[in-house]
Amino acid sequence: MLTVHTPLSIAPPSSAYAHDVSAPVASRWIHISGQVGLNDDGTLAGDAEAQTLPNNSQ
Repeated sequence: MLTVHTPLSIAPPSSAYAHDVSAPVASRWIHISGQVGLNDDGTLAGDAEAQTLPNNSQ
C-alpha cells in the first residue's frame, strides 16, 4: 500500500500529485518529487541557498 505525504509546512501540489509517496515493502522507501523553493507569498526564492531555507519570505 502506498502512503501519500503532503506536508502542511510546504506549498501544496499544483496538480494531481503528492510531494512524496512511501511504499513500505520490507523497509520504508520514500520517493520525493522535484520541488522548487517558494517564499511564503508563492514567489520563487532567489537562488539555490534561499530555496533550501525554511520560511524564506523576503
